[in-house]
Amino acid sequence: MCFTLAAVVLISDSEIKWRIHDALYPMILGSTEAKDVMLLLHLGLLFLVLPYRSRIPLPKIDTWVTYALMAAILAVPPALQLLMIYEAGFNPGLGTCIVTLTERPETSSFYHCHAVKACLGALISAIFGEPKIEFHCGVPLSFVLPPWVPLPVLALLAIAYVVLAWIVPLRADRTEKAIVLSIAGSLLCLGCLDGGPLANPSVVGLSILLASRIRTVAPPIASLGVLGGLDAFRQVLFYLPAYHTLTYLWTAFLSSLLPSTVDRITRRSTLAVSLCLLGMLVPHLPVAEPLRSTLGLASEHDYYRVDVSNGDPAEVRAELSRIPGVEAVSIRVTDGRVTACVKTKRGVKLQVPKARVRKIRGYILELRVLYGSPRDLTEALKSTDGVVGVLGVKKMGSVYRVELGAEVDREVNLVPSMVKQLRRHGVVVSRIVTFTDVARCIWG
Repeated sequence: MCFTLAAVVLISDSEIKWRIHDALYPMILGSTEAKDVMLLLHLGLLFLVLPYRSRIPLPKIDTWVTYALMAAILAVPPALQLLMIYEAGFNPGLGTCIVTLTERPETSSFYHCHAVKACLGALISAIFGEPKIEFHCGVPLSFVLPPWVPLPVLALLAIAYVVLAWIVPLRADRTEKAIVLSIAGSLLCLGCLDGGPLANPSVVGLSILLASRIRTVAPPIASLGVLGGLDAFRQVLFYLPAYHTLTYLWTAFLSSLLPSTVDRITRRSTLAVSLCLLGMLVPHLPVAEPLRSTLGLASEHDYYRVDVSNGDPAEVRAELSRIPGVEAVSIRVTDGRVTACVKTKRGVKLQVPKARVRKIRGYILELRVLYGSPRDLTEALKSTDGVVGVLGVKKMGSVYRVELGAEVDREVNLVPSMVKQLRRHGVVVSRIVTFTDVARCIWG
């Protein structure tokens, strides 16, 4: 009942909800507390059912069925992402992201997929109309899904939830194991609904479930090995930040409640520890960048922000343009301070005396403009939070190709501010296509 009440607190506008949200964030990773509410409601129902599990007739589920369901709900989000991209009319690329330009922008990508949530949004809007609630339900994304998709996908997710979060855990021999397996199964299903196979709920749930199946290594080591391997894959493939340290701690803590059948270090445990260390170290190893280049993920250019406290903009531009390897410079003056966005060839070390230089991310945007001038478009993009400078605007028919540099962790963070500035400057676009050195994004 306390867990259920905690979920109610999260729905309400209470200060304590942020404490709960912060505690669960490394394991659930949600911008809103919707996933927190679902997990806490599941825990509340689980603890109400546990005392009576011996009286519940539970069917026996074969191991292959469990693995098949795990594989299915991990594969469905990226498969739907490909389908959404096809329906949107673009060629799918690695890291492709769909963003709907609505009042509340919705995003979906391979590294954080909301395609299954779009199925839920389609079903909710079909039955109840568009929901007027705080939580995102994926309704805007549902328009780039075929109408036949939501029902079979949600049916599969419901079956996986019943089997992985209820039937298999409740048949466990120990109560604590039943609790941990139920949490892992619910997290895996939650990750399928919101985030996809590389999101925090999925990797935590998968790590624990696989650790419970590996009999020749201690569960915490096995779970950390799986999590570390997924972390390495995610960072090399998409150049994303490492999983939160507390994500590892949550996984190790939960999997430690599973019974261990081996007391000695085995070859598999050594491999698991190695994978875990690899996941944490690979972004800092010299092999990471050549690996990205080999896979075709690395950009051919670097982008820098240069801050000059005192200086003439024309002289700053001339000085930067004379540096070998510099291909483009964009200057912006704010309250007497000169800020330059500089594009260089890959590997050029930009050193500017008496100036602060730091690396930023470059973007190519292709905007299909319905209304607005090139000047208005440039000014709108320059005013977007996080954008340091616009390096060039080229018109190709009704499409404007824009190159800019921005200081954001992920390209989807640009969306709300960009939409706001485009509207403020009277620029109307039907779609935006953008890609970075590691991820192409499609906004429309």
